Amino acid sequence: MGRNMARDILSCKNALIASDMHCKRGKKCPHLEAVIKLVSRLNIECLVVSGDFFEDFHKETSPTLFLRELGKICNVERLPRKTIIVLSNSSHDPKLESFLVRSPDGK
Repeated sequence: MGRNMARDILSCKNALIASDMHCKRGKKCPHLEAVIKLVSRLNIECLVVSGDFFEDFHKETSPTLFLRELGKICNVERLPRKTIIVLSNSSHDPKLESFLVRSPDGK
C-alpha cells in the first residue's frame, strides 16, 4: 500500500469496525445492510470489516470474483468511500493472493 493511501485511510475522522457477519454467497446480507445503514445514519467516514465476512466462501479467489460476490450481498455504491475489508484467510473467508484497495476517489 502506498504511503499516500495509508495516510488517507488513517486520516478517518471516525470509523466503525464490524466483524463476524457470516454473509452467504449470492444473497443479500442483512447484517451488512444494517451496518451500512448505521454508517450512513451516524455519518461515519470509514468502515472496517474484519474476519468471517463470508460464511461459505473459503477458497482461492480472484479479486474479480470477490468483487462480483460483494456486489451480490450488498449495494456496493452505498458503502462508505473509505471501506476496508480485512479477510481472515483461515476459516470462512475467500483466500486472495493480494490486498484489494478501493481508493477514496472510487478507483
